[in-house]
Amino acid sequence: MVQKAFVDFVCQQGWASPTLERLAGDASGRRYWRVRGGVGGGGESRDDVSSLPLVLLVHAPPPEDVGTFFRAGHYLRSVGLRTPHVYVYDFSRHLALIEDFGEKNVYGMLLRGGRAGRKRMLYECAIDVLATLHSRSKGDKQALFLPPYDMEALQREHRLFVDWYVSACGVTLREKDKQNFLDRWRMLLDPVVRGLEETGAWVVTLRDFHADNIMFLADELPPRCCGLLDFQDAVRGSVAYDVVSLLYDVRVPQDSAMRHAMMERYMASLPEGERETFLHHCALFNSQRLCKIAGIFMRLAMRDKKEGYQHYMPRVMALLEDSLEHASVASIKEWFERYLPRDKRLFHKELVGEGDG
Repeated sequence: MVQKAFVDFVCQQGWASPTLERLAGDASGRRYWRVRGGVGGGGESRDDVSSLPLVLLVHAPPPEDVGTFFRAGHYLRSVGLRTPHVYVYDFSRHLALIEDFGEKNVYGMLLRGGRAGRKRMLYECAIDVLATLHSRSKGDKQALFLPPYDMEALQREHRLFVDWYVSACGVTLREKDKQNFLDRWRMLLDPVVRGLEETGAWVVTLRDFHADNIMFLADELPPRCCGLLDFQDAVRGSVAYDVVSLLYDVRVPQDSAMRHAMMERYMASLPEGERETFLHHCALFNSQRLCKIAGIFMRLAMRDKKEGYQHYMPRVMALLEDSLEHASVASIKEWFERYLPRDKRLFHKELVGEGDG
């Protein structure tokens, strides 16, 4: 049931009798409706958004940070990328009307059903978005409003794995065993995140750059043909994070040849001397991110009753187990073998027969 206040808000912008069509939600507390029909009610909106063909109503109550969403969207547009326009916002009611990129051009849907040539084009566009963003945002003082992806933030994410995924496996860890996991990650990542801040080598990291958060806009030229969604959690971080988020997407399988080609395409945008460091960062943040996702998805299932996320868990664990074979994260693999051996893990790939696509 749509709240009357939401309908009233839309009517105030020029709709006479709008229909609000609820869209599927995500892992956040935001809710979305597609606004349809009923144009021409004599609203007082100076922007006359009622004449626009595709508009979304967004409800983003606390603790959602809509201020960062607006500022991040403005920044991304300033460096030549494409984000939804915000037409109207009511801070007191946490409501907004924003541009709707449509419903049939989500990257995830196109990649799942597309032919090899189409998939390659889509991945190339997305990789070029990251190359553009990273080259234009590196150390940019205009992006200092974004928080750093520092050890405090990373350690909160590491706790998700030991508190939720490990618990779901029925394994009871002592607090010192959990702390051992956090300490191993600190040893690996603290030099990385401190170095980025000290040298100004950080870039704007979207942190949720995956196929279901990208829209293909056929009427735009690259890199604006990728419409970006869910960038309100952007931070100052490593160039590697969003690259592995895209290429090791837990929602859309990729073959190894495509992944290798896209890594090469991205590295072509880097100075020769930075490639080795980039690959090391990729190995670190790929494992770190997959541990976080395993914890988040189990928390969504167990605490929030959003059990649909368990559908992705076999692939999460397949990718995570493969990632732990990299020498850069040998100490994390050792922790797994000691405290969470394979026969104790939920959804591991031998158990469910799921490998890396």
